[in-house]
Amino acid sequence: MRTCLTSLGYLFFLTIFLLPSPSNAQSYTDLYIATILGQDDLVCNGPIMDFNNGLGEWTVTNAEPSGPEWGRLGDCGESGNYTGGVGDVACVSSDVFGVADHDTSLKSPEFNLNGISTAALHFDLAYWPYEFSTAAERLDLEMSYDGGSTWITIETWNTPVGNFRSTGAPQSVNLSPFVGSEESKLRFRYYDSGASDWNYYAQVDNIRLDCTGGADLSVALELTPSTVIEGQEVEIAYTVTNVGPEPADQVLAVGGPFDAGDRFSLLTLTSEPDGLGTTSPYIEVPTLAAGESFTIRATGMFDLVTEPTLTVTAPSTVAGEYEIHIASFAPEIPAGSSYTGTLVVPNDGAGNIEDGCTPFVNAADVSGNIVIIDSGNCSFQVKAENAQDAGAQAVILRDLAGIILLSNPVTRDVTIPVVIVSQADGGDLLGQVSLGVDVELISEIPTTQDFDVLALARGDSADPDLENSYEIETLTVLADRDGDGVPDNSDGCALDPAKSSPQFCGCGAPDVDADGTGVVDCLLTDELSVKLQGLYDAVKALRPLKLTGQKKKDKKRKKKNRERKKLVQEMLDAFEGAVALGIASYDVTAETDLAANSENVSRKSKKARRTKSPKFKKLKRRALKAMTKLLGGLVTQSF
Repeated sequence: MRTCLTSLGYLFFLTIFLLPSPSNAQSYTDLYIATILGQDDLVCNGPIMDFNNGLGEWTVTNAEPSGPEWGRLGDCGESGNYTGGVGDVACVSSDVFGVADHDTSLKSPEFNLNGISTAALHFDLAYWPYEFSTAAERLDLEMSYDGGSTWITIETWNTPVGNFRSTGAPQSVNLSPFVGSEESKLRFRYYDSGASDWNYYAQVDNIRLDCTGGADLSVALELTPSTVIEGQEVEIAYTVTNVGPEPADQVLAVGGPFDAGDRFSLLTLTSEPDGLGTTSPYIEVPTLAAGESFTIRATGMFDLVTEPTLTVTAPSTVAGEYEIHIASFAPEIPAGSSYTGTLVVPNDGAGNIEDGCTPFVNAADVSGNIVIIDSGNCSFQVKAENAQDAGAQAVILRDLAGIILLSNPVTRDVTIPVVIVSQADGGDLLGQVSLGVDVELISEIPTTQDFDVLALARGDSADPDLENSYEIETLTVLADRDGDGVPDNSDGCALDPAKSSPQFCGCGAPDVDADGTGVVDCLLTDELSVKLQGLYDAVKALRPLKLTGQKKKDKKRKKKNRERKKLVQEMLDAFEGAVALGIASYDVTAETDLAANSENVSRKSKKARRTKSPKFKKLKRRALKAMTKLLGGLVTQSF
């Protein structure tokens, strides 16, 4: 589920996020916490600004346009991060730039120091001047309490910090004199007042703001229950408490959920105490005093999200399963769908002929296949529309930077599947297209899916303990396609609401014995039913031979007895043959067991027919018992 939230000034807000948490993808939790808290913002006890994702909301000004200016490591030309940090760094280098006047500043976004007791700025610094201990050549840290109108120098470095192009040193600066300012800013000013002079370099990394006092907003999140069957109600309760010591003013609580895919069907929304508003997820609270709290409860049901997979079957150099994401402007791929074909690169006949930005001229090659298109020169949906017009059954887009790009507003409907692969994976596939890349795109509903549910609280007063200001719980949703209340992962008949196990007749068929044979009807073919009835009748008709001593009568009785034995033998042979047909699809073990039982019936029946002793009835019962055991084997194995 894709969710987007913009900053609302310094308003306090609570918001609900329902995010699928696939095991093979980057953590959505990390992604959204970083987005909401603003990794490039300075927030009391908030995220560390490490510049690995760029300068963000930090801005650069240059009072000497012809001189060096702040940027990232690649911009300043130095060979590495000397501060002790890892990865990228905010950097400026007069040495690499050359002799020139320089006066450049790196400015933070505005931050809030209102309602707290103390504040301290911490960061890693590497600085090396050309002339040590001169007033003209320096790095200043300046602070503004009025949004940048007035700047006050609070720290100056004009001697080396760390070892030359090797190591830096951590720095701490007290900002408590500025507590109370709601429009705080700071800047690092790299400066040399001498004309056409030069310096060496300055680097800043891992900036953080530590505070004490202020409002302390704590969030408690409860899911009832935490594991639900698809279609079952779940209550999500978020309790926000200000544990003090200061009040939180101008409170705005947003009680979502924000779910672009409508995967959470909101049934009711309530709040405690009453009066906060129960008809809208937006709840305004002018002041939340220390010790006060409120709770938002959302009750609803979850649907599972289809999980598409892309598998390359040939050539072997790129074969395997690839991580993909559905494009934001494309339809969800229906569960059970399958799209197979050979990857084709577009040819639009204009400019970069493979960028897909104008109608394709190779529609004959594209039609019925899957198109792979690189990013650049036009929006993703324009590329998808042109592929759709050319007859493609699906589109694979190569992402520009290894992350999912949000597209421009949809210009018209895209009805075919469109998925995005990473820059690296897309490059691998594009590089093998000439060899014939065979792919399969399928989409299935998983039997179990986890959702990250996130509650977050922020206030206009700086919160010194942001770790308590958000909580994440995992909601597990179990598929139940037939709606019988039994999860598919434990339902032997997941598509049959009348059965949760196959039993005798499998799924989709009732287990009944309408003819009263003792065996459910689905197990008996017409042939087997006739043979079974005949065998029962023949065995039951067996009688011990009693001779009278009258030659004529005894001859008739012997003849009749032989006929009965012959009939039993024929019926037994026919029944065994029918059994053999019935068990043809069994595994070896089942077939062996049934064959042994069938042989036992034959042996017991023959022995009963040969017997003229008083043991006849006992042996006859054993023969029928053996046949019952055979039928029991049929029932146990089932057809």
